[in-house]
Amino acid sequence: MGLNNAINKNPVVRWSGRAFWATADQGIFAGSNFLLNILLARWLSNEQYGAFTISYSSFLILGVFHTSLITEPMLIFGAGRYSASFISYYHHLRRLHWKLVASFCLLASITAQTASLLGNGLLANAFWGMCLAIPVILLLWLVRRTFYVVLSPLYPAQGGVAYGVLSLSIIYLIYRWGHLSPFSTYCAIFMSCLTVSLVLSAKLYSRSKEEKDAGITRIDSEHWQYARWILPSALITWIPSNAAYLLLAATGDLEGGASYRALMNLQMPVLHINTALSLLILPSLSKLLQSGNYLQFHKNVRSYIIIYAGFSALFMLLLLIAHTRIMAWLYVGKFSDYASLVPVLSIFLIFASFSAVFGTAMRCLQATRKIFHSVAVGAFVSLGTGIWFIPTMGVRGAVWSMVLASAFEAGMMALMYKTAKPRVY
Repeated sequence: MGLNNAINKNPVVRWSGRAFWATADQGIFAGSNFLLNILLARWLSNEQYGAFTISYSSFLILGVFHTSLITEPMLIFGAGRYSASFISYYHHLRRLHWKLVASFCLLASITAQTASLLGNGLLANAFWGMCLAIPVILLLWLVRRTFYVVLSPLYPAQGGVAYGVLSLSIIYLIYRWGHLSPFSTYCAIFMSCLTVSLVLSAKLYSRSKEEKDAGITRIDSEHWQYARWILPSALITWIPSNAAYLLLAATGDLEGGASYRALMNLQMPVLHINTALSLLILPSLSKLLQSGNYLQFHKNVRSYIIIYAGFSALFMLLLLIAHTRIMAWLYVGKFSDYASLVPVLSIFLIFASFSAVFGTAMRCLQATRKIFHSVAVGAFVSLGTGIWFIPTMGVRGAVWSMVLASAFEAGMMALMYKTAKPRVY
């Protein structure tokens, strides 16, 4: 018993456990979505998969609004100012969630109807499915993040296992029945997200004890003050990651969009792990700043850069050595013409690691305007090179556009962080 108490009180052991479960949570959800994308790339036609990719990239724009206005500020304020009244605070955020997704569904339905009227049935099918799934996908995003505020990432990791089993099982059954399409894919995601959201919500309420009510009026103003620069920053961040799909589609190349997504699928494990660790260190760095321990804050930031960049370098080495075999195994011969671009695209992972750490640190410093300036540089380079490269180089142009944009954004992030951090005397 004494040994168990000592282990529980040891901050290194405690944080190691939380880091493990946070990474497991993101890894399980990301792994499920990774497998889902691999299966869709194999089982759908290239045109169908391209339509699904475009619709999901469009969904991510809406997700940016939701994350910037609700989820990300919750990680800052929920871990600090509203920690003693988190449930009433979360109730207010959940009501805001439903108001926001109602407008998202309206936009998605208008887009689907427009695609149908223009004679693009594949895109219409995908956007109708997206309209159905938007509310519950974003609800699951919100519920999962609440456990990072209360530092219990074990539960969303368990939810990730349930989500993976449900979504992949339903997708497989639909495929076996011969009805797999972008719309039926979103139906499977809808059922999986709804089930896991309900279970995690019940777990959150069962382990929370309310102490006092949160100031509802102040919540809205605080979230908006935080989001007014984070929101445009996040919207601009969408451009380097997703604009290539729309640019390829604009040239009439739905198959090119599917091929580029197939290449990006192989990079996603690193990006998802970066996200998982960033979600975990965000509340931790915020508390260091609140305590005035600036020196430790900057030491931790430097340590995180080494960890993130080191892992990215190892993953790049793996792709360099085995990219041809990985592509052949995952896609059973599809997209093999683009296998040589996998290690080239992986260069951007190093730059993305720097951007992830510096971006997280500047969020804690609430230097959100500097984040906006950094991602604006990346977006400008992405659009400029994309418009120049993609019409003539296709998927290869999209790859080089991503690499160049991430390099410029990382450099700007480093410069902005240097000017944002408090001076330590």
